[in-house]
Amino acid sequence: MYGKFFASTFTGSMVGAGTDVFAVWGYVIANATSGQVELNPKLLAPMLGTSVEAVTQAIEFLCRPDDESRSQDHNGCRLIREGTFAYIVPNHLKYRSIRNEDDRREYNRIKKQESRERMSKTKSLTGQPMSAVSAHTEAEAEAEAEAKTKAKEEKKKKTTSPSAPSDVSPEVWTDFLKTRKAALTETALAGIRREAKKAGMTLEEALRMCCERAWRGFKAEWMKDMKPSSEQVVDEAYEILQARQRR
Repeated sequence: MYGKFFASTFTGSMVGAGTDVFAVWGYVIANATSGQVELNPKLLAPMLGTSVEAVTQAIEFLCRPDDESRSQDHNGCRLIREGTFAYIVPNHLKYRSIRNEDDRREYNRIKKQESRERMSKTKSLTGQPMSAVSAHTEAEAEAEAEAKTKAKEEKKKKTTSPSAPSDVSPEVWTDFLKTRKAALTETALAGIRREAKKAGMTLEEALRMCCERAWRGFKAEWMKDMKPSSEQVVDEAYEILQARQRR
């Protein structure tokens, strides 16, 4: 496995996070597959030459929302916990596509250089430059190859959002997708449903709350931290009751 460590990592909001955080993040980048990675502190600690506690704290840091992050998808969280040792890397596909774009440019640069060398060799053998027809044909072939490569990369970037769940109204679903902006996967939706259940809410109620508060995701713990006034509790309870009656 391998990954690309961007220089911007060292100049962004992770500045001062500590060597353990950067070591764990480097492991994540090198080992993430399809946006997922497994992190077991007991295995990572001896591998990185640090303590289990330090690795655990580093993982917790990477899971926190970050208002200063350059990417505000998932509130700036770099990791999202999905299981005991299972984590989602939200920006994995985004940065991998940047790497692939660089690779595509390098591939095209090499192909163009090879083409120029072939043209030069033909001229040296015949004493005459390649015919305009041959040059045009080769240029078309190169353009077609580049277009196919680019189309393939674009196809990899596209992620189709799942269809609206049966327990969520079309209006709330449409509003949530607009609020989220980033691609929504089946795994991410399952995570929101699980967190809604923890908070004692239906999926639609959780998504409606996301729309009202411009949240791209949902965590049960966020509801505990809100501490609303009694008036606000009554209003929100009334809205939820009305929504249930409409269904």
